[in-house]
Amino acid sequence: MSTDTLEAPAETTEASTAEEATEASPPADETTDGAPVETLLLFSPWAPEALRQRLDALALELVDDPDRLPEARGVLVATRYAPPDAVSELAGLEVPDGIPVIVLAHPAGEHTAARLMASGGTAIVAEGNEDAIRRHLEGGPPEEDVLDTYAQRLERTAAESDVTIFDRDPASNLPGPAALDERLAILTQTGQIPRYGAVRVLGSPSARLGRDADVLLRRRLGSQFRHACRAEGADIFALGPREYAVIAEHLGADDFTLLGTRLAAIAETFAPDRSSPLVLAMGHAGPESATDIATVRELAERGLAACLDGSYGDRIVGAESLTRIFSATTELEALLEAVETIEQTDPHGPGHAERVETIAAEIAGRLGIEGRRMAALRLAARLHDVGKVRLDPDERFAADADGYRRHPELGAEIVRIPAGDLVADAIRGHHERWDGSGFPDGASGVDIPLEARILAVADALDRHGSGAGCTPEAVAAIREEAGSRFDPTVTGVLDEEP
Repeated sequence: MSTDTLEAPAETTEASTAEEATEASPPADETTDGAPVETLLLFSPWAPEALRQRLDALALELVDDPDRLPEARGVLVATRYAPPDAVSELAGLEVPDGIPVIVLAHPAGEHTAARLMASGGTAIVAEGNEDAIRRHLEGGPPEEDVLDTYAQRLERTAAESDVTIFDRDPASNLPGPAALDERLAILTQTGQIPRYGAVRVLGSPSARLGRDADVLLRRRLGSQFRHACRAEGADIFALGPREYAVIAEHLGADDFTLLGTRLAAIAETFAPDRSSPLVLAMGHAGPESATDIATVRELAERGLAACLDGSYGDRIVGAESLTRIFSATTELEALLEAVETIEQTDPHGPGHAERVETIAAEIAGRLGIEGRRMAALRLAARLHDVGKVRLDPDERFAADADGYRRHPELGAEIVRIPAGDLVADAIRGHHERWDGSGFPDGASGVDIPLEARILAVADALDRHGSGAGCTPEAVAAIREEAGSRFDPTVTGVLDEEP
């Protein structure tokens, strides 16, 4: 194999800030040369006026008249506004061939999004990333936000937190998770949506101090945190030795960010090892981001995760400033949930996608693949069977069924908008064969993307191993098909010592 097939694609540089991108963009109704933008028609069976106005700014017109479905450029179904019978309604919709069905997912709506994809959805876009809808309809270049999010997850090595359920933390003397749940339940009953902050203190004191000193440190932290919160009309709860939740019913986003800055300053006054001070990170969200407490809490926790994994530069961040990050996370979670749905009926049991990811990463590493290209391969491996979510359950694992042979292209179609071409092309080609007798395109040899050739071997290894992963018997069976079904270069590295 030539070294050209192993070279990672060149990185691209995105706009440094959202403001720069906005300033450089023409109005929604004009192109860069001042010409009017064509308004694209979308059929949307349950779109409220607020969504219509939001998409109208992108020159996307929503209609709900079934008689206009044939003239629509696509179908849009939004999880936030989905009625109880949304899944059956979409399944019964007669969509003309070639018209995409785009699922618009909101944070915490990943389960609904996965069910809608199983009922006919062909692509997924998250709220906050609606401009991707128009790019998709016009055949523009896809984004890679989901790939970015997955790459960050692979790089993250945050230590597992030691969480204990208690009414009051004996060390910090702060109210605990049970008290937090009770407070949130009361707010839910009264219809109040507070601002919620998810807090983590980094630089584990328990790893550096004895138990007595650790307890003393947590007590002092808790006391000063509580004092700072009370001064701003907020309450703080201890969820674990290094995790907290802050609730305020009357603070806006800016004031809550200032409170987080004060808590961070308090944490920095403690240096258990006398060299590195403690560091505090916080994500927060409020009623301007969601209309229910569960979603507010989820957004705050995602904001904290963005701070911890480095996808956002600051240590204190509000959900409102992380729209694209949340969008990518929502899309990724919906896709992973779709894979879990498929694996519930997998004859080899759950975990196939994760095992294929592990095997594919090992093979790719031996072939010299690394960095972003490795992340793309691992994401493609995790999602390689996602197209089966659009098949009838009795076709998902029947290799001789016509529907089964469509799942690679269906999967590529689903992931291309949020994850990009590299991931989509690997998924589309993972059932191609080296000799050209595979599907869906009958590609052969090096015309099959290298990532797809790796996935083909990894997938078959786990299937041959009956869910046990890369067994010696499975390796022997794969090697027998080198040069016909599989790339000999890929199968050749199976003999190498790890």
